[in-house]
Amino acid sequence: MLNYPVNKEWRMKDRGYYDKQERQASYGAYRNKEQDTKHEKKKKKKKKKKKKKKKKKKKKKKKKKKKKKKSLFDEQQNQSWERVDDSRFIPFVLELI
Repeated sequence: MLNYPVNKEWRMKDRGYYDKQERQASYGAYRNKEQDTKHEKKKKKKKKKKKKKKKKKKKKKKKKKKKKKKSLFDEQQNQSWERVDDSRFIPFVLELI
């Protein structure tokens, strides 16, 4: 038989029923714990995202090589050379004339 005095509360607890206060307290503790874990997970995700962003920024900081702007003098010189090549004259011969 049963070792404890038979009353309604004991029988209910034995079957898995709890007082309303106990039920709320246990559920509250469960919810708080669940929320804490969710919060920690979110923090971890944010940290991972921040780390990824930092890596991307480092990659973007590579310096681009500047292209040299051609001066008008260089362009004129190139044109004159082209003309000479077209007419099949050597440049220094033109200078002598």
